[in-house]
Amino acid sequence: MEKRRLVILFMLFIFIFSCHHKEETDKYVTIRKTNSKFYELELTTLNTGRGNLHNMDFSKFEFKEHLWIYFNNLYGKIGADSLIWTTERGRLYYPWKKEKIKGYIFIDTNMVEINLFYPYYKEGGTIEHWEPYTKNGRYQLELELDSISKVNLKNPRAM
Repeated sequence: MEKRRLVILFMLFIFIFSCHHKEETDKYVTIRKTNSKFYELELTTLNTGRGNLHNMDFSKFEFKEHLWIYFNNLYGKIGADSLIWTTERGRLYYPWKKEKIKGYIFIDTNMVEINLFYPYYKEGGTIEHWEPYTKNGRYQLELELDSISKVNLKNPRAM
């Protein structure tokens, strides 16, 4: 009986204080002008969760993750070869820029469709296939065209 009680208490402890992670992507994207010829698209995802079982740390955490896409035309279908998908705001070159992507974004007056794919590499550096971006989908459009974002147009490799 005592052993059963300990198991139940342990399971209850794990259930209440266990690790978890939740991603909640905004329903809208924001498009701004930049200090160059580009427009900047931002899609924000809120990540919340608790703990790290490996460190026995069950504290709560919360952080925002951003998708940044830079392009020249404000409306219509923009192919992957005409946009820059980057992991850090304003960083338009490697190692921040995603290379060899496929797909497109489509911008209408009140909606943006994201349909992007990134390469999955085999050992040896050859592309095995393209993976769909997990946040592909349709989003409401929020324009902030009076806001100017700064981007670095100088390639650090050329310096």
